[in-house]
Amino acid sequence: MLAIYADNDPVNWRLVESFATTSSSSIVVEEIELDGFGETMRTRGFQAALNQSEALLEQALMQHSPDLLVVLSKGLGIVTFLAVKGLWSGPTVMLSPIPNECDHVKGGSWEAEWKSSMEVLRSHDVGPLAIGVGSSYDEQNLILRIMEDVGVCGDLIKAEMNYEHAMQESSAGKRSQIENSQHHSFLQFEDCTNWIVASFPGDHFWKNLDENAANIANLVAL
Repeated sequence: MLAIYADNDPVNWRLVESFATTSSSSIVVEEIELDGFGETMRTRGFQAALNQSEALLEQALMQHSPDLLVVLSKGLGIVTFLAVKGLWSGPTVMLSPIPNECDHVKGGSWEAEWKSSMEVLRSHDVGPLAIGVGSSYDEQNLILRIMEDVGVCGDLIKAEMNYEHAMQESSAGKRSQIENSQHHSFLQFEDCTNWIVASFPGDHFWKNLDENAANIANLVAL
């Protein structure tokens, strides 16, 4: 599993690993930092930051051969970039994804950027996707509601999921915390049935809080 940082705040991946580890399975999270991504994006634009990072991304994919990618926030544009370059279309976890206009994503409005980003993901068969967002007003309305409203994947409907595997053979302490993290609605898009969505307590920085590590572990386990 490869976590890509592009000027993002850190996630406690060691804690996430501990929640995802049982006697029969485990995950190892490798991390790469796209140095200078944020500065280039702010001064020269998102496409320039993507171009600057392309060689490092390709090298990381070859070196680690991940079975899963994890991106945060603006990392949505990294996933679509890798998809159009033919470098990645596999399982992906996106934490509070945010679209950005670039060569392959149409701009003009927030809705246009979302619609174009989702069309890229769907047309390149990227997935399965597990999408985690915060419970705040901005997260719900600027991510989930717009993803639904642009119509690329239809309506959000309740997903019938079983997370018993995430608790099997966990220690008592881990079991309790994971159980406490289960009380959230998991949704899926009616026309993109391998896109699973879940909301967790907090704002855009929910993913950086240790108390949500078990929730991230659940997304990774999908």
